[in-house]
Amino acid sequence: MKKLLLISTIGVCILSWIFFLLLSFLAFSPWSLIKTIDHYALPSYTIEFSKIHSSGNALNRNLKFFDFLTIGSNKSSLKSENISMDLKNSEEVMMYRLIRIFKLLTFNYTC
Repeated sequence: MKKLLLISTIGVCILSWIFFLLLSFLAFSPWSLIKTIDHYALPSYTIEFSKIHSSGNALNRNLKFFDFLTIGSNKSSLKSENISMDLKNSEEVMMYRLIRIFKLLTFNYTC
């Protein structure tokens, strides 16, 4: 039981650090984060933009892309002069995610 609790705690800590690092990269260097996602997570697509404007707080980020272009299969998929994206993480959504994680980690023990 103690081993399971220890492993669960370590897992939650690792996930929280990953979430924290993603939020930090998004807050301080959104250009690098978008390019990293483009390079590793979406290798079949290319995301190009001339400038990015980032505003808002850490949990509710507002991104505005200028001269945005996505290319997939050697064809232009999406082209726009300005695109705005709001990344909102409300407290309700975060609590729902935490409750789901804890439900996955809990066991029903009978004596």
